[in-house]
Amino acid sequence: MKEDFGENWLKCLKIPPPWTLETGLKCIILHWIAVFSFVFGRTKESAERLHEAVKKHNRENRANSKLQTMTELEEEILELSIALFNAAELNKSQLVHESEIIHCKQALLGYLKKAKESRD
Repeated sequence: MKEDFGENWLKCLKIPPPWTLETGLKCIILHWIAVFSFVFGRTKESAERLHEAVKKHNRENRANSKLQTMTELEEEILELSIALFNAAELNKSQLVHESEIIHCKQALLGYLKKAKESRD
């Protein structure tokens, strides 16, 4: 956006920085059809479920700030994130940054594996 709007780019944003994971997901949902559906497909249900899980996680973290281990909710957030990248892989013919998508998904799978191992 900075390239398109120059120094005034911040004035064009619905949600100005600083961004959190929660506000970032809100932006993704707001701009799903125009920007993200090209990579992740037209349905934004996965992003909406991920956004709700992150909001729930944030509420729980504020209520219990002593939480040190990865919770089932955090595992669910990872699984929902992986589902988004799975959707992107279904649209492979349209992917411009295929290697980045695969790299992100592999990193998420690694985090999820470690989380499950540490819980067992």
